[in-house]
Amino acid sequence: MAALLHAALLGSAPAGGERVETSPAQLRLWFSEPVEPTLSRLSLENASGESLRLTPTGDPRDIRALLASVPPLAAGDYRVRWHIVSADGHPVGGDFVFTVLRGAAAPAQFRDAGAVTVVAAGAVGPLVRGLAFTALLALAGVLVLRVSIVPQGSARIDRLASVLAVVTPALLAVDFWLWLRGAAAGAPMSDVLPAALGTWAGRLNVVRLGTSLLALWAVGLARRPGLGAALAVVAVLASGAMGHPAAATPLAAIPATMIHLVAVALWLGGLLCLLIDGSVAARVSNVALCAVVAIGVTGTVNGVLFLSAPADLVRSRYGVLLLAKVAGLGVLALFGWRHRFRLLPQLTPARAVTLRRSVTWEVAVMVSVIVLAAFLAFTPIPISEAHP
Repeated sequence: MAALLHAALLGSAPAGGERVETSPAQLRLWFSEPVEPTLSRLSLENASGESLRLTPTGDPRDIRALLASVPPLAAGDYRVRWHIVSADGHPVGGDFVFTVLRGAAAPAQFRDAGAVTVVAAGAVGPLVRGLAFTALLALAGVLVLRVSIVPQGSARIDRLASVLAVVTPALLAVDFWLWLRGAAAGAPMSDVLPAALGTWAGRLNVVRLGTSLLALWAVGLARRPGLGAALAVVAVLASGAMGHPAAATPLAAIPATMIHLVAVALWLGGLLCLLIDGSVAARVSNVALCAVVAIGVTGTVNGVLFLSAPADLVRSRYGVLLLAKVAGLGVLALFGWRHRFRLLPQLTPARAVTLRRSVTWEVAVMVSVIVLAAFLAFTPIPISEAHP
């Protein structure tokens, strides 16, 4: 059973539950997504609980499969424990059992080399990722709007940008550490780090963390919000190239996700600027309207790319979470409609208080939707067909 059901194990040879006549010479596992062989680990555990580490390699004929040579085995039950990092960057682990009916004449001696650790799934990783994304998107949005629609400057918006510039790299660092810990699966971090940083997800994590730190320098020390905005946008774009888009039709999904995240950043940043400085209300409203259109179009594109059939919206966990995210975006759109057509046209002091209260609720809903999207990123895309 997979601990993080992302790149699902589609099959193996020997298969889980299979009773083979003789000891297999090779173990083969294939998954629903491409895997990173350098971060993959396999172990074989006998009935006594002793384990033997195997050396996995990539299948030259299939980027979604792993191969490992198996020593001669005695008759009995054997548990295979596996751990991989899929192409979308998510650590995944699981195990299955097969049985050897007639053992080898000279079976291998098992020594307790330590079984592969299967990392348990939980809410901490998605929650931290959601909060880190929220901070990063808010930082990028606030800085872009600070240098575009508030060029004359606002001390309160600058203070907000400074706080976000500090919080963002701190949360991204925690998220990166949790990813590395999941990729290590109990192995020494020093053994895993070089391979992890050599993967697509590892390099993008470094880019995202590095540019967020440079944005902190640009905002906090150099006092150059324009440079900070550019760096924060680079970090957002790096986020758009990670996760599901990297594994599912990347040529279309990655650009769509990048645009999607930039639009969310502008929307969220505009709301935060509006809370602090009501004089930007009209300009923020125009930005939010464009962001809503971009989010709707790119979200639809990714939905088509990630779902194999419309029925996946109700028959898969990914589809259900996606519907919840769409519902949240619908609520946000209603907030935007109310602000643009009801409160802004005749903005009196009384309506200004109402607008501020309403925007506060909209920010709360948006943060919830972003965190929900992080849980969606940790959920597997529905598998449409079996592996050949």
